[in-house]
Amino acid sequence: MKVARPVVVILGDRPVEGMPSGEMVKRVRFGVTLAQQEDALCIIFSGGVTAGKESEAELMDRMARSEFPGFPVPFLLEKRSIDTIGNAYFTGRLIERMEHGKVIVATSPFHASRAGYIFKHVLGDEVDTRTFGPLPAEATASEEEAFELARFMLDDLKPMDLDELWRRMITIHPYYSGSVTEG
Repeated sequence: MKVARPVVVILGDRPVEGMPSGEMVKRVRFGVTLAQQEDALCIIFSGGVTAGKESEAELMDRMARSEFPGFPVPFLLEKRSIDTIGNAYFTGRLIERMEHGKVIVATSPFHASRAGYIFKHVLGDEVDTRTFGPLPAEATASEEEAFELARFMLDDLKPMDLDELWRRMITIHPYYSGSVTEG
């Protein structure tokens, strides 16, 4: 029996003056290496336009192609998300019809707990969050505030109920409310 290969999702970070932030660079290097170690089916760079003209996904893709030329794992770009809830939702839409194993989320230590919580609530238990350093003892105030929004939106959500999540995003989420379409 063949084991389904994992999907590695590398979460973006707000660019600085149109360039990848230090956190984004670490996430990409870590995530691409992880994808190679895990024999990933694909890498999804996840992040929309949060600063500048290019999406976080496009910046990560360009960086990865430059630093890892000829990398054998396909890169997919999720360019619509504005935050971690959006990362999980739009990634879910990309992978919902793929034959894949677990979803491995690559992110920074300070972001790993919240990202893991969100992706598990949205995509189910086959999510594994990984980071390149130790988890901090305490969350920052902004991280805790973002976690509160995630709990409010996701605590009773059934895994892979992407239609319900989208309904919640466009009605109550501060970044997506008022959207008419998914992109």
